[in-house]
Amino acid sequence: MVSTNTLTPPLLGNSGLPLIGETLAFIKNPFAFLEERVQKYGPISKTNILGRKAVIISGPESCEVLLNKQYCKRAGSMPKHIQELFGGKSLPLLDSETHKNRKINIMQAFSYSLMASYLPDMQNIVESNFERWEKKDYFNFINVSKNLSIEAICTNIFGLRSKSDIYALSDNYTILTKGFSCLPVNISGSVFNKSLKARERIFQTFERIISEHRKEKFNDGLSAILNYNSEITPLKEGPLFPSTEIIPLKGPLFPSTEIKIPESDVKLEIHHLVIAGFIIFSEFVTTLIELSKNSDIREKLETEIKNNSPDGPVTIEIINKMTYLNQVIMEIKRLCPIVPNVFSIANQTFEFKGYTVPEGCTIIWALRSTNIDKNTYTEPLKFDPERFSDERAEHKKHKHAFVPQGAGDELDHRCAGLDYTTYFMAMFIIVLLRKYKWDLQDKNPEYKWEMLPPEPKNGFKVKFDYK
Repeated sequence: MVSTNTLTPPLLGNSGLPLIGETLAFIKNPFAFLEERVQKYGPISKTNILGRKAVIISGPESCEVLLNKQYCKRAGSMPKHIQELFGGKSLPLLDSETHKNRKINIMQAFSYSLMASYLPDMQNIVESNFERWEKKDYFNFINVSKNLSIEAICTNIFGLRSKSDIYALSDNYTILTKGFSCLPVNISGSVFNKSLKARERIFQTFERIISEHRKEKFNDGLSAILNYNSEITPLKEGPLFPSTEIIPLKGPLFPSTEIKIPESDVKLEIHHLVIAGFIIFSEFVTTLIELSKNSDIREKLETEIKNNSPDGPVTIEIINKMTYLNQVIMEIKRLCPIVPNVFSIANQTFEFKGYTVPEGCTIIWALRSTNIDKNTYTEPLKFDPERFSDERAEHKKHKHAFVPQGAGDELDHRCAGLDYTTYFMAMFIIVLLRKYKWDLQDKNPEYKWEMLPPEPKNGFKVKFDYK
């Protein structure tokens, strides 16, 4: 908890080399960089990266600091090159009422009725991809899983059905995300320069799509955002993520005056949504790895799917009934390395765990380290879905123990697409285990940890067959 002591010891940690600090080690493997420091120094330590003096915080209690608007703000917290790749100030960089109002608008894309309407297209897309994959010999799953992510998101959220547009977006997001973890040198031919050019191509596509949605209203997420009204019903909480302890809202989603996103910011927000959804491909990879290595878990999951949804349409109600499926998804989300940290800035000097955090310093919240916290989870690196069972409920030891896509409630900085990506994961697993078996050339791949999300070094070769 935040303390109010006036005399505190100096922060432990290392400032690294002059000028560059510990930047090189952070860029090389931010996951290991943060976890090593959490293990060595505990839930708070100092560092110096990307030209900034910073404080690393980790663990469930650190979320309370991060969510406290008195102590932390998001505006101006991202490294400059990452903000450039986002194209400006979208949800992750907004605070207070500005953030709340924007989040209310974005959440229109994830109402109960729209989420239910997404699933038929999502199921068709996942099934058709598996049918194509089954016809192949061993192939690089990374590239096709990225295409799958983009195809479902872009079809559901803004009705994009052109394969050429979908594959172009997938290629451009692959290029863009490489820029997150590179040295931000904007010269011709550099990784960062290529990432910025990819962003401009993405924005050109989005500008065209937004223009089409301005002229005609569609039954998709973008139209819901552009035509926001306060009568949309929220996605009510079911068995998914029971740790959130959020009371389902009744009646209008957020009974307030209508709040429109400024015209110039719409493309920034759908860009942010696609980035957040695109990286689900990494969870598909983790799914195949863990279900290959853990036959007992796979067989138990197959039995639950056979008993609840052996064939036919997959609905929200069907997914919500499958308790073990949701435990497996939660464990995949907990362990899958996607984003190592979240940045913020100290609004004022405050104290945490007996140490002083100075006003103006960068705060690095170690997201993955929080989800593998040894004080919360038994054998935290073991793949063990039953840790989420009612009997064990390790995720309920603290209200912020399980935060795979950010901490807080739906109006905080928790990912707006949390439920969407969860249903997408569920659809992938159901289609996979209904009809297919698979073989991996490498069940323990080495990762390129400098990439975000990290990817297997050798392309992750897989072969699918009918059972």
